[in-house]
Amino acid sequence: KYHFFFISQREIHKINSNDPSSSYQKEKNTPRNSGELSSTLFALSCPVSLQEFLEKALLENPNGTASEDFIASSFSEELDRYRTMRDHSKELIANLRKHYITETGINSLKVQFNYVLGWHIDVPVSQVSRLSEAFIHRQTLASSARYTTLELQELQENLATASDRCAVLGQQIFSDLAEAILGQAKIIKEIAHAMAVVDVSQSFACLAHERQYVRPTFTQDPVLFIRKGRHPLVECRDTSAQKSGFVANSCYLDSSATFVLLTGPNMAGKSTYLRQNALISLMGHMGFFVPAESAHIGIIDRLFSRIGASDDLAQGHSTFMVEMTETAAILNQATQHSFVILDEVGRGTSTFDGLSLAWAIAERLHAIGVRTLFATHYHELTQLRSSLQKLKCETLKIQEWQDAIIFLHEIIEGISDRSYGLYVAKRAGFPQEVLTRAQEVLSSLQNEHKGKANAIKPVRLKQTTLLPTSIAEEKIRHANLDDFSPHAALEFLYALQKEVLLAKPH
Repeated sequence: KYHFFFISQREIHKINSNDPSSSYQKEKNTPRNSGELSSTLFALSCPVSLQEFLEKALLENPNGTASEDFIASSFSEELDRYRTMRDHSKELIANLRKHYITETGINSLKVQFNYVLGWHIDVPVSQVSRLSEAFIHRQTLASSARYTTLELQELQENLATASDRCAVLGQQIFSDLAEAILGQAKIIKEIAHAMAVVDVSQSFACLAHERQYVRPTFTQDPVLFIRKGRHPLVECRDTSAQKSGFVANSCYLDSSATFVLLTGPNMAGKSTYLRQNALISLMGHMGFFVPAESAHIGIIDRLFSRIGASDDLAQGHSTFMVEMTETAAILNQATQHSFVILDEVGRGTSTFDGLSLAWAIAERLHAIGVRTLFATHYHELTQLRSSLQKLKCETLKIQEWQDAIIFLHEIIEGISDRSYGLYVAKRAGFPQEVLTRAQEVLSSLQNEHKGKANAIKPVRLKQTTLLPTSIAEEKIRHANLDDFSPHAALEFLYALQKEVLLAKPH
């Protein structure tokens, strides 16, 4: 099992400074086989001064919309003052009005704003004599006089520039923070790397414990022995197909059998089998436990995959060209210590072209001796088992019952001569007439392949309307059947029958 310590940066500082108050000091001095965790986590030195500076300067959960609202209050008195002016201008004006009312004793005194005078003091003409010299006359109206003060003018200027000043001060503080952080860039990168190591290691340790992964063993020999391996993603899907549990399958490749030719029905699990073995190999090489009962893996220098259909039209490459380019890279670069998975190579061209390419590709990979899982619907390729000594044929177990097929998802030795594509099309929702026609064509092609002349007859269009004039069809389309009583429905049916009989040609 993995063991991890979740400690703060301050605790790390105590550990590395030999502070006896650290509860982890004893753990540090005890030899541990923790690999990269030890070399990263316990070798850190924490920039305490930078941490304290950032804690003082930054809000833990900023929720403002302005760019400077990430700065904590009380960090800058000047910024706090302009923030108050920006966010609480009405309260400042109201407090100033209360001050003037208290100073003059004029309860009707108002502090108002217009676009000509800006902020000004409005008092009744009858109360002007109560104003001191600090009030500067601006305008006289019929019933009131307007004044200003040096204090009000200063507040007006500050209110007008508060938002801009906040932005400028915020940018200055941000620059100071950035400069302080860049000064500690090296240790910050080391901390980030350490946290990444802990995060990834902890995640895989929890995953291995919860899903009963095992630690793989490695050898220099080009082998791949995976006992009851599972696909790490498919096995955790909450689908009806997985309610009864993922069906584990084994994979055995060595110098006597380097090539597996996998045939079988669509949807039976060929692609899952290919990918799970590639993922198990990859996870093992990354240093993680793997989803299997046991895994003995020969060191893999390169892992090659040719799966799926995609194009690169911007570069002028069709789907088939992309497939051939990727396959060419495999043929030119694979070695005896590589691992290759191929799924349906050669399906993007004509049948004979594709079969010929798949045949030659299989022979080439077999000659290299590279560990290969090759899934195909070209059943003719199974003839290679008589000429390629290191090739073995495997298929997926199924059970036919009435008109249905039950996929058991179990890899067994043997070959399959059917792909059950029509059954998959049926499950996908194909119209019945299309399925029927496809079965007719399939039968003709199979007979031709067996040497029996049986030309494919052209399809005959069927009459699908009740009447050429579609009178009955229109009545059915516009009838509100929900409003029919049983008797009314019967009468409606009789009427339709009468329409059909009258319209029937003699």
